[in-house]
Amino acid sequence: MDQYELERYGLPALDRSWYWSAVKMGALVTPKRYALNRFRTEVQQLVDLADQTEINAASDQVRIARLTGMEPYSCDWSLLMALDHLQLFIADMTKLIDGLAGTATLRGQFSDQQYEPDPDVSVEVIEQFVAVADEFETRVTRLGSLRGNRYFRHSWLGLMNAHQWLCWTVAQTRIRRRHAIQIRNVAGVV
Repeated sequence: MDQYELERYGLPALDRSWYWSAVKMGALVTPKRYALNRFRTEVQQLVDLADQTEINAASDQVRIARLTGMEPYSCDWSLLMALDHLQLFIADMTKLIDGLAGTATLRGQFSDQQYEPDPDVSVEVIEQFVAVADEFETRVTRLGSLRGNRYFRHSWLGLMNAHQWLCWTVAQTRIRRRHAIQIRNVAGVV
């Protein structure tokens, strides 16, 4: 990563260590069923937030302070942009976890740069987000054990198996829910 990318997409060392603990260590004691239940709760809370927010306010970009776990580039988003980011991310995590639990050949490594939301995203993103989240939950539920010995590299968390990627997805969804609440509060739509 060059300096621009580090400043835009990088996280402070404290955030990275928090993520490492939450994902790598948390995955050791978190059953798949619990992780999926937590995911469903976070998704429902995000949808409720979007439903409670006036559409103009949901599409207004606001500047918020960076929360723990949030990349600097996401401090100037709208509520709909947060949902767009998550639906892009979750769609890829569905394929990645499915591939790791199966026999697909996976290449490359994870990068946040792939999930920049569209600043002009429309309200239809709410339905897209719900559909992507439902697909994620359905496909991951059907998979057997995710704790296999197939790994895919995260840019700073290192190699992770399918279960760790599931826990990473839940952590990201939780952070984006907190992010959406902050956006809504700063926009004055409480």
